Amino acid sequence: MWGDTLSGISQATNLTMEKLASLNGIGDYNLIYAGNKMIFEGNRVTVQDSNGEITDKQKIRESDKVVPNQPAGQSVEHAEQLAPEKQSPTVDNTTNVGGGQTEQPVTTPEQPATPEAPTKPSTPSQPEQPTKPVQPETPTQPETPTQPEQPVEPQIKYTVWFTAYDGDDISKNIVRGSQLFKTEAEATTFIDNYADQLLMQGIAGSYGVMTWEV
Repeated sequence: MWGDTLSGISQATNLTMEKLASLNGIGDYNLIYAGNKMIFEGNRVTVQDSNGEITDKQKIRESDKVVPNQPAGQSVEHAEQLAPEKQSPTVDNTTNVGGGQTEQPVTTPEQPATPEAPTKPSTPSQPEQPTKPVQPETPTQPETPTQPEQPVEPQIKYTVWFTAYDGDDISKNIVRGSQLFKTEAEATTFIDNYADQLLMQGIAGSYGVMTWEV
């Protein structure tokens, strides 16, 4: 993550402080810790801890950005530098003369043009025969407007994670997002049983359940 303060990170990533706090589990804006890493892929951001494990993954909306319509992960100051102001040129129609006075330029009057010789009148052309009126076309029926597609809302599911303590078998670890469940109850039952089975084998660790957008 960039910067030393949450507001500095917000300017560097074009994400609001509220969104940064939600992604990184920050309760106090004035108390943050280094170590987390954010990976931006279009309008999605993945958060990894110092061990490289995914702690959260969310979709970025325009309301989550400091500057809407600017890509997430791009510095706000960098975007402002990419849009230089256009200046209109200044035109000076006077000429400076010594002593601070201005003098209008002297123009030479144009000579009158020589009149052209009159031309002979042309023979009038025969009037055109009137054409038959065209029958009006039958109006077509207007097309029925199509119904707009409803926006697809992200689905909320539940994932589990398990991290074995130092010295235990780390092959038993479960990474966040690798196991998805429809309900929180299903996820809780699964991880509780999984942790109990490992404990019977002498393997202990930390575990839990969290929401996951897909």
